[in-house]
Amino acid sequence: AKVSLNRGWNLLNSQGELLFSKEFDFIYGFHGGFFKVEVNKKINYLDREGNIISKQWFDSGADFQEGFATVVVVDHKQGVLNKEGTLVAKGFDYVGFWHNGFAEVRMNDGTNPTNNKFNFINTEGKLISDTWFNWVGYFQEGYAPVERDFRGHKKRNFIDEKGQLLLD
Repeated sequence: AKVSLNRGWNLLNSQGELLFSKEFDFIYGFHGGFFKVEVNKKINYLDREGNIISKQWFDSGADFQEGFATVVVVDHKQGVLNKEGTLVAKGFDYVGFWHNGFAEVRMNDGTNPTNNKFNFINTEGKLISDTWFNWVGYFQEGYAPVERDFRGHKKRNFIDEKGQLLLD
């Protein structure tokens, strides 16, 4: 149970004892094996024992999903935190939901707010393709739909988990 104390929030175990030795400005909830907490308008995550998993605190953060959480690092750029508290990727304008071991990422060159390009990162935080796409879908059964400009036309295709286009 979540309990509000004099200066912050904590959790109670089934015996009514405080779960953590520290109070937090807010405790968002438990997802993917971690509690998301806030202190001084910064976000971090706690494991079940109450250990803070990352030395770095973040401007905001999403819940853990498939072992990863999207966090806002610096200047509104997003990154990816793994369960060990390591930032495995950073510098993206957007990191989407994890789906079958991959997350959509978006970058914009800054010339036009609608000039977005998309790619995927894997669980190591690495881009799977050198090509940036106009649109990407989700991975299912080893493939994801993608769209790119090809000789002045938009061409749909599929990309595999190694970043290779299925059709030329």
